[in-house]
Amino acid sequence: AIHHFDAALALQPKDVVTWIDRIKADTDFERHEEAIKAVEAAVKELPTEHRLIEARIMVYRRAGRFKEAEDYLLRHLEEKPDDDWAHFQLAETVARFDRERGNKHYLLAVELKPDNAIYWMNYANSLDRSRYGVEAEHIQAGYEAVLRALELGPLPSRFVRMARNILVRMGRFDIVESLGSFRDLGRTW
Repeated sequence: AIHHFDAALALQPKDVVTWIDRIKADTDFERHEEAIKAVEAAVKELPTEHRLIEARIMVYRRAGRFKEAEDYLLRHLEEKPDDDWAHFQLAETVARFDRERGNKHYLLAVELKPDNAIYWMNYANSLDRSRYGVEAEHIQAGYEAVLRALELGPLPSRFVRMARNILVRMGRFDIVESLGSFRDLGRTW
């Protein structure tokens, strides 16, 4: 598969989707060093394409190079402090080690781009997992984040179970029912 992506990129080196597929193929096979080289080559071809910058961060994380991902994002945010996606990616990078700091960046991401259900649901999930401070406040804020995501329309299927769990925890069975039945949702129920 990687050879096919390389051939496609030789023909169309500005095709961002092919670059991302090529990078993903390397990471799927845990060829992290090759994926990092592919990201660097892609960024040289398309230096302003934020999807490639996000791909770089994801490759660093999958390779266990969290500090490099964090440092890269912090440098980026020094130049562009209002980039919602950079705050989101920084939250995704640091939340597993520093939940409180991760939540601050999730909050910045949703404040900068309040119409992004994915940001809201990841923020809700992180709040639901938060054990610092007053846990009840995090549970309430996570519930409110789910409600904000639901206001934006149907949730992507990967978030339905997460929303369902938070809503059950809050006793909002009426909203849980609106997400769909087991028959409707299958494994995401």
